[in-house]
Amino acid sequence: MIIVDLIFRLSILVALSVFSGFIDIRFNRTKIVGKIIQGLLFGGTAIVGMLDPVILSEGIIFDGRSVVISLSTLFFGPLTGIISSVLAILFRLHIGGAGALMGILVILSSYLIGLIFNYRHRLGHSKNFPNRELYLMGIFVHLTMITLMLTLPFKEISTAFHTIALTVIGIYPIITLLIGKILLDQENNFKFIDELSQKEKLHRITLKSIGEAVITTDIEGKIININPVALQLTGWQENESIGQPLENVFRIIDEKTRLKIDNPVQTVLSENQAVELSNHTLLISRNGEEIPIADSGSPILNESNEVNGVVLTFRDQTTEREVFNQLRESEKRFRLLYENAPLAYQSLDINGVILDVNPKWVNTMGYSSEEAIGKPFYYFISPESKITVGDKFLDFNSSGKLESMEIELTKKDGSAIIVSYEGKEGYDEFGNFNQSHCIFVDITDRIKAEENLLNLTEMQKAILDNAGYAIISTTPSGIIQTFNPAAEKMLGYSAAEVVGKKTPLIFHDPESFDVASNDLSQQLGIIFEPGFEAIIAQAYKIKSGDFEWIFIHKDGNKFPVMLSVTTLYNSAGKITGFLGIAKNISERKKMLAELIGAKEQAEKANKLKSEFLAQMSHEIRSPINAIINFSGLIEEELDDKKNYDLATCFSGIESASKRVIRTIDLILNMSELQLGTYEISNREIDLKEILETMLKEYSKYARSKNIDLRIFIESQTTKLLIDDYAVNQILANLIDNAIKYTEKGFINITLGLTKQSNIYFEVKDTGRGISKEYLPKLYEPFTQEEQGYTRKFEGNGLGLSLVKKYCDIINAAITVESEQGKGTTFKVIFPN
Repeated sequence: MIIVDLIFRLSILVALSVFSGFIDIRFNRTKIVGKIIQGLLFGGTAIVGMLDPVILSEGIIFDGRSVVISLSTLFFGPLTGIISSVLAILFRLHIGGAGALMGILVILSSYLIGLIFNYRHRLGHSKNFPNRELYLMGIFVHLTMITLMLTLPFKEISTAFHTIALTVIGIYPIITLLIGKILLDQENNFKFIDELSQKEKLHRITLKSIGEAVITTDIEGKIININPVALQLTGWQENESIGQPLENVFRIIDEKTRLKIDNPVQTVLSENQAVELSNHTLLISRNGEEIPIADSGSPILNESNEVNGVVLTFRDQTTEREVFNQLRESEKRFRLLYENAPLAYQSLDINGVILDVNPKWVNTMGYSSEEAIGKPFYYFISPESKITVGDKFLDFNSSGKLESMEIELTKKDGSAIIVSYEGKEGYDEFGNFNQSHCIFVDITDRIKAEENLLNLTEMQKAILDNAGYAIISTTPSGIIQTFNPAAEKMLGYSAAEVVGKKTPLIFHDPESFDVASNDLSQQLGIIFEPGFEAIIAQAYKIKSGDFEWIFIHKDGNKFPVMLSVTTLYNSAGKITGFLGIAKNISERKKMLAELIGAKEQAEKANKLKSEFLAQMSHEIRSPINAIINFSGLIEEELDDKKNYDLATCFSGIESASKRVIRTIDLILNMSELQLGTYEISNREIDLKEILETMLKEYSKYARSKNIDLRIFIESQTTKLLIDDYAVNQILANLIDNAIKYTEKGFINITLGLTKQSNIYFEVKDTGRGISKEYLPKLYEPFTQEEQGYTRKFEGNGLGLSLVKKYCDIINAAITVESEQGKGTTFKVIFPN
């Protein structure tokens, strides 16, 4: 029953809206007065609707004001919309009640949506207001109206939705479309009447300007009657011309030859029949003016069928010739437009056969005009569109107008295009339908673009819904527009709770605003008050910002987030809003704190380890040095009693002691490198001098194994600005390893220069070599190719690892070539 009552009341609004047309006749809608009166009419119509509404409950009413306000704004502009809205709002305030807020918001939203569509209309997006545009506006207005039901008292919302929502979304858009069509028809009728009026005025003026002149004479050729038009053209007064021979008043010459033309009366009398003057006849008026005319003469017969006079009719062709010239120019312009029109044009006979096509049609379809003319238009329509076109043409035959429709046509090359097609009937001089005039434009690219945009929109929605980050968008003033599921989960609010509210007032930490405002003020040199501006100030300045922030959950708990704010711009470069993306970094900060604690513990442990190693080094070095010194003294004391066994004993003591000291040095060096505490100290050194010193140091070791230790200096440049200690460790460890792993043969130590002028150091031995399997592990600490107590060679596996690390520190490159059983070659290339 409520639905029926509501439809009945809406029908009253339809009737009242018709009065708009009567007002438009007296007061043009483009004038301020017209807009004001229309505003008063539509405001009054809205009030009439509210006087007799459908009452859902006390203070909650439903009527047609949303339809009236949106349409008044759409058709008559902002001023009319404001006036009608203000009247409606004032009356709704007067009514009051629980639904007053919703009622006012509905009025305002209807005005705004109508204003948006009016703006689209003025920009030319929908000049003809197609039905779908009007219906779409009705949908938007009343979807908003349904949404605004949420502002009703909580206990009334459910009742309102169940009782009225279906009617609002089902009936109101149709009423919007109906009233819109009435207003649109009135608008089109006024335009059509205005055009007809203009044409009628032009036609009347044209007819008046080519009025016929008439002169009658007796059988002797003397004037007996002359009308005002003839007097005007000849320049005579009526009383002067009566009785005058015709040739005195009506003087004519040939326009081309300038010769006098014979009196037409004599020709008519002699031939006893009507005659017409030749073209290019000039009338010489009494004042000498030459007037081009067209005339004819006919005999005047009495009852006995005898000639007793002549009637001469003529007209001034001056205007006619001007009109003819104008028509010829107009035809040229029309032909130019026809041939260069951006729309494809075709005319069809009553059977749908093509009569004519323009060049754009030929261009679009790929057929020549000769191929197209004479073929039924159905020939070019794809099978999928033929049923649609058939139904539309049935309506066309009944209405005489084919509204815009989208159909698929097949081009000559077989490809399909989608076109927007419109048509209108044409009639012959007797008012009979004889052809149709149709135009179409290829919209294939637009359709594809719309599909791509739709797909993109769906993809964006999927991304928004499934993103693992909180995504929140706002207007330039901070009003929340988007609140995705991840944001709901992070902050505990539903989208419905926060959309439409200003972001700083909800889930941002006030203390963070104070800190951010002060920081930004110092960084950017601009004073920022705590609030939304502090969040987006950096985005205004540099287009985006990425910083830590504090959010407050709905339950009151604070948590840190990494917040990225991006400024959104439209195509004109104007800021349309801001996009915030936030990630909860509570776990990350917790892990970071734990990591920092672990790092501090590790650093403390490493420091203790270094102190321990240094202490152990001192504790071990002291007794070992004492052992070496005392064994040396004992060896000197027993020099005269020394035999082979005793010499072997002293040599073993010295070798073992040096091995212990070398092991300690290697461990300390590795510890220093792993901790990163080694400090590079570059100074100029001479590699030749270092090698020569080392040769003396290692010669005894080499001779003890019967190995020939040789040095080759192949570069005149031997000095480098480099870290002395690192270079010494590299050279010493490589030479020591070469001697250790060579049982016989030789060791060649070369100092040379590469093609790039880099000094290199090379150690080549004839030792046991390295297997291919072990080469990838060569520089790993504490590893040797032979493991366990049965290994043949002594060592701790640190030497080559230290060599590699010292090379990395001084930016030297190290390479190795080795074959098991044939020896190994290490090459170190130093930086310039």
